[in-house]
Amino acid sequence: MGLLCLGLSHRTAPLAVRERLALSRDEIAEAAAMVRRLSGIDEAVVVSTCNRIELYIAGAGRAAGPAEPPGVAWRRTVGAVVRLLAKARRVPAGVLARSSYVHADLDAVRHLIEVAAGLDSQVVGEAQILPQVRRAHEASLRAGATGPVLNGVFNRALAAAKRVRTETEIGRLPASVSSVAVDLAERIFGELAGRTVLLIGTGETAELVAENLVGDSDLMVLVASERHHEAARRIAHRFGGEAIELAAVPAALARVDIVIAATAVKEPVILRAHLAAAMAHRKARPIFLVDLGVPRNIEAGAGDVAGVYLYDLDDLKGVADGNLKRREEWIAPARRIAEAEVAATGAWLATLEVVPVIRDLERFGEACRQAVLARAGRRVRDLPPETREEVEYLTKALVAKLLHPPIRNLKDLPGPGRYADLVRRLFGFQ
Repeated sequence: MGLLCLGLSHRTAPLAVRERLALSRDEIAEAAAMVRRLSGIDEAVVVSTCNRIELYIAGAGRAAGPAEPPGVAWRRTVGAVVRLLAKARRVPAGVLARSSYVHADLDAVRHLIEVAAGLDSQVVGEAQILPQVRRAHEASLRAGATGPVLNGVFNRALAAAKRVRTETEIGRLPASVSSVAVDLAERIFGELAGRTVLLIGTGETAELVAENLVGDSDLMVLVASERHHEAARRIAHRFGGEAIELAAVPAALARVDIVIAATAVKEPVILRAHLAAAMAHRKARPIFLVDLGVPRNIEAGAGDVAGVYLYDLDDLKGVADGNLKRREEWIAPARRIAEAEVAATGAWLATLEVVPVIRDLERFGEACRQAVLARAGRRVRDLPPETREEVEYLTKALVAKLLHPPIRNLKDLPGPGRYADLVRRLFGFQ
């Protein structure tokens, strides 16, 4: 079916590259439609999260002609997509090429399942990635960019990921970038009780941070938001905190101990100058900041200010790797579920390869039936209406009966796509 996954993630690209490619929910649908319009691509789904951007394509690798060597079409498709992304996001094509990976056919299916199940995440087993992949598929579907192949592949991958979370230990303990950020704060400060936390953002990630902090009852939480003031008040009320305007963040830096930023903005909310001013009032009291935003919410140079300890998503890798050791024994059962679904998806995709020839067989049978009825001429046309309906039913049933065994057996053959050309030659469909 020419399946292709082209992507880059926390494993292959630094945050400085990933943040330039990050797409909002609205931009995902537009990007999928743009990729779909490229020559030779039938369907496309774009997945964009804080740690990856991936494009799933159906129809890639179609040769321009019988003389084209194998692999040329694949390289052409990859090159076209890289150039499109580079131009759209103003990132050098060479940077994208060096930072990206490619998975084809069943390797693409396997990778998608592992991504959706959280097996390829920075924090292995994170639950947030599953709904993110689902929303990406739905966005591409609404944009008219996907179709039967990727719809089937994504539905199967999402079902497999759900099985991993419900049937293995990997889904038992909560795991997310948010929990790692709080874990790091606890390592630095020890007990968080009595500390003041500034939470920037009101989305899913921000709320997860607040949930991970709720155990420290003496902890004061400030929630800042630019547009979603009601959501900020709701989160602050839920955790006994206070909602503030985003414009009030620089002034708040003088009185907080911990800042966790996780909001969708194009430009940094906290600048180096803000922290330099805040530190002048803190009397050498340090401040700890974790930037979970992509693009980043805090100016990169802010960590150079004395007394400021700034961490971004890439800095959390060491903490996440430590947590991975506790989960390694749970990964093997998860991968077995993934492999079983890869095999099942492969068998399903193989049946799709023969759908065109099956349709040819059905059209051939109907054409033969119509030709026989046409030769009968008036002998059929002059029959009473009830009898003509009976003749129509019987001739259609006869054609269906004759075609059922070859169609069923063609689907059941191992690698049925290999027999499609043979069937075409036997019936003269070429």
